[in-house]
Amino acid sequence: MAFQTGPGASDLDLRASDSEREAVIERLRGHCADGRISTDELSERIDAVYAARTRADLEPPLRDLPAAGGHARAATESRRRSSPALATALVLLLGIVTVVVAASVSGAWWLLWLLWPVLHSTRAWGRPRRDESRGRTLQRSAA
Repeated sequence: MAFQTGPGASDLDLRASDSEREAVIERLRGHCADGRISTDELSERIDAVYAARTRADLEPPLRDLPAAGGHARAATESRRRSSPALATALVLLLGIVTVVVAASVSGAWWLLWLLWPVLHSTRAWGRPRRDESRGRTLQRSAA
């Protein structure tokens, strides 16, 4: 037998589950990590979330904060901007494909020998530098 809510009841009048509370708390922690709320305010809001009985009670702690989409959008944009390694790999892959196509179309298979220096240089670029005198790995410079 299925239980039904009354004719005037909305989803906000339903009892909140533990998983819904945890989802709200994770969003609050994300906002705290982004600097929108302080750790003291985070603690107060988490207490309010644990005290919530209905889904409507879960809304006030999030009311003055942006929706979750803003945080996810910012994270996606930062990942797009911070991937020069991916751009380098794509350029090298395009170069390799160009050489292979040119060699196969023109019949000049000797052009494939040009791939060896390219492949060797990508291996060298992918390795972290080592400080041989101290035996530790150095950080790559930004420039």
